[in-house]
Amino acid sequence: MGHFSSTCCISGLPITYGTPVRWLLLTQNPYWDGGFVCYSNGRWVPRTWPIRAVYNDYGSIENWEEGPLLDSIMKGFELDLVEVGVGDNSFHDVSAKKDMSFEQLLEAVWEGRVRVNRHRSYSRIQESSVDFSKEWEPSLRRVENLLLDLPLPQGGRFLVDELLECTRVRWDGLQVDYGKDREWLEKAQLHLGDRFASAITAGSGSYSNPCELRLFVSPGSPEEYRGAKSPPKEEAPLLVQQAMIREDVWQTLLDWPMESWGREKSVTLGDYRAGVLEYYRRCSQLHPSDRFARRELEGTQDLHGTSLLSRYAGGDSHVPSLLSLAGHAELIAPLGSPPPETFPELVAQFSFIYHRLYAVRQIWHPSDTCGPQDGDWSAHLSLLERLLPVAQAQVRLHDEE
Repeated sequence: MGHFSSTCCISGLPITYGTPVRWLLLTQNPYWDGGFVCYSNGRWVPRTWPIRAVYNDYGSIENWEEGPLLDSIMKGFELDLVEVGVGDNSFHDVSAKKDMSFEQLLEAVWEGRVRVNRHRSYSRIQESSVDFSKEWEPSLRRVENLLLDLPLPQGGRFLVDELLECTRVRWDGLQVDYGKDREWLEKAQLHLGDRFASAITAGSGSYSNPCELRLFVSPGSPEEYRGAKSPPKEEAPLLVQQAMIREDVWQTLLDWPMESWGREKSVTLGDYRAGVLEYYRRCSQLHPSDRFARRELEGTQDLHGTSLLSRYAGGDSHVPSLLSLAGHAELIAPLGSPPPETFPELVAQFSFIYHRLYAVRQIWHPSDTCGPQDGDWSAHLSLLERLLPVAQAQVRLHDEE
């Protein structure tokens, strides 16, 4: 992999090696159909609270902060991740599993392999989507677990993933026993026995193997699983991608007060900080089961900076699943329990930046990698200087009108 200069998802300024950043994940907005958007989260919705890290020169991060924020990210994927195995390209189409490490998550996000379920209810999302009692189902996890009992040579492995109508098993001949794909697939087929309907076929996909083992639901399996495996389009999983905000851009935005309708003075980070602290103080007086009281609290208008914590008062009204910012906040600190010491400050800062950018029509989008690794900063400065008169002319026109 070569060197990449990433872009700040807010300012568009480049991010090069060693740049301190705030790293977060975005989820596709399921209601965007490719047309216009009305909201800053109309295409992509912030999924996680940002963590501090450093850009690593290869499109991702290093030296990230450990702690409750990172834990909440991984706990979230344990609840709604759509697991996938190694795809057609065994180098780049990496697997994404609920028990993967954060390093594996970073690679999977970079390769575009992370997707989550949508429209999961609060009660159902806490249940595992893997049911090993369904012995007739050739699911990704079940097949992988069954194949663990088959002795393999040192470094040998099967590649298991799910296609539209079946589960596919391939032999990773690039690791060991090159050219013996059929031999090992026949052993796997024999090992799996008559649990599933199976066939060894010619290889498929963009980077096809010589052959592959395909597993189907056997005839006579329960009625509930007959028919196509693919979900309806409106329930299709949603892509998750990363975004990065330069730390210096982050700090600059925090010093930028914003006007508030119906108020004589501008709203500052201090107002947001006070609102979030008051929110958690009131939360500590609520019983976790008192959902009506929570709804009333989250609808309070005078608590600046708390809307992103709210599942009821609009914080989750435009997001694809429970595991948005509000959901992750509850994974960090359930209702009524004290949050980590620094978390209220992060909530205040990110909420302030979130609403500050909404006022200037900033649309959330992933941080793409593009352009030269060592860009010409003088060219960026020149661009901004040339745009300044354009903005100044519009301000004068607005004032005259």
